[in-house]
Amino acid sequence: MFLVLASPVRAYDAPTGWTMRVVDDGLLQQPADLPPGKVMQLWAAPPLEVVRAQGLDAFARIREPLRGLGASGQPACRAPETLTAGVVVQSCVVTVAGAAVETQVYMRPPRDGKVEWLRIAFSQEEALLQRYGDGLKSITGKSNELWPTLRALAGDDRRRREEAERSATLERRAAAERAIRAAPGKGVADKDIAFLLWTWYQPSGESLVEHVHLLLKDGSGYQRLDLPPDELDMAGARRFQPERVIQWRRQGNEWQIRDHDDKDWRTVQGRPAQPAEAGQRVDGTFTHSWYSILGGGSSQNRFHFHGDGQFEQSGRAVFGTGSMAAAAA
Repeated sequence: MFLVLASPVRAYDAPTGWTMRVVDDGLLQQPADLPPGKVMQLWAAPPLEVVRAQGLDAFARIREPLRGLGASGQPACRAPETLTAGVVVQSCVVTVAGAAVETQVYMRPPRDGKVEWLRIAFSQEEALLQRYGDGLKSITGKSNELWPTLRALAGDDRRRREEAERSATLERRAAAERAIRAAPGKGVADKDIAFLLWTWYQPSGESLVEHVHLLLKDGSGYQRLDLPPDELDMAGARRFQPERVIQWRRQGNEWQIRDHDDKDWRTVQGRPAQPAEAGQRVDGTFTHSWYSILGGGSSQNRFHFHGDGQFEQSGRAVFGTGSMAAAAA
């Protein structure tokens, strides 16, 4: 069986009754109704870098030509030979599941420092060759179309894997968020809270990153708190969000935290707040400001708390660049 070099170049469908999929980064085609334990397949390998090697030297760069076959023992191979138009072929007989399987590896001449090669493998049974030979000849007759098809299917396969990974990540994240959330009043009790620590750091000269960490009296904590403490299930957090659980300590005026998978303590800038006493009310005005040095933008939120438990909020923002700014109140 010889490899026919054909043109034109375009993606194609597998012959009727044959399947086609990406396996081991290559394009695998085989009969859909192949009897169990039998082998009849064509596998187009991903292009191989050979730099400046040519002919038999380039062929010698092919590693693991029998990958994915499940062959055992040492193959019995003929010496590789060069055919018409510079195609190199090598035939071997290998053992798969206790039966003899013939393999033929074809390599096309190098182009742009790479070679395209494929492997044909089939059980040494005349009945199988008669049954599936036409489909195999159809594939080899369209060899120019194999690698464009491989690139297209590999891209689709990669996108499907990436999308599946993104979906799985989002689902794990959503499941973790559900697992750590308790009903209001059923989470961390005020009596177990040592401090709420407001921390900040400045990664660049124009931004400030702020976080609130929940510090418990037992020396543990939950970093980047984004829900009310009384709705946080710490047991769920330790199980489903261990990366958010920390240890903390205070040395003088320094606040130090240690991540769950770290043995070293790190110092953070922070200001503490403690739970209010029973019946205690906030009375006063507090302002939160933000500004961008380069962007010409700023915002200000003001909260005025009344002693009767009510509060008022007002704000102002300016956006623009340099002298071009629009203000909204």
